[in-house]
Amino acid sequence: DASQKGRSMSTPDAGGFVGTLRETDAIGRYAVAYLRTLAAQAGLGFDETPSGEDVDAIDCSLVYPGRARAEIQVKGTTRPFTKGATLSFPVHESWQSKWSELKVPGYFVVVKLWERDCDGWIRHDGQTTCHTATAYWAPIDPTNIPRTIKVTQSSPLTLETLREWAIDVRRRFQWAATSTTYRAT
Repeated sequence: DASQKGRSMSTPDAGGFVGTLRETDAIGRYAVAYLRTLAAQAGLGFDETPSGEDVDAIDCSLVYPGRARAEIQVKGTTRPFTKGATLSFPVHESWQSKWSELKVPGYFVVVKLWERDCDGWIRHDGQTTCHTATAYWAPIDPTNIPRTIKVTQSSPLTLETLREWAIDVRRRFQWAATSTTYRAT
């Protein structure tokens, strides 16, 4: 979110957290951690691209059996959905050229934080811990990359989604091992 770029969250007396991250960076870290949590729930490996090494426009990989992978670009936001129940993000030209070379499944994941204030991102009631966020996703088609990528409220990222991705990963991983030219299937 552009409005959050310079805002610091390091004012504990004002209700923010006590860390050193800017709000946009904290939202980004939370989004990756949220996806890591879903991967753990599914029993999947999770490889995060180290900071400063995001040269392929991929933030992390989910590792399926046989080291088959799904490549993920993750965004976090507190923005509201549009009336059409979508969230849109520009696709930079550098992402387009890099994503067009994907040989394994790629997905664009948005973690929507329902609370703008960091104090509300995770709630603790003494017995449970609840995230006040939901993830949504869209596939990255290397043969047809739009200038804007959209996720809809009708595409939540859940444990079942990760199971469905396993089928796509397995199919494309087998293809990638035997092919040098991508053909949409």
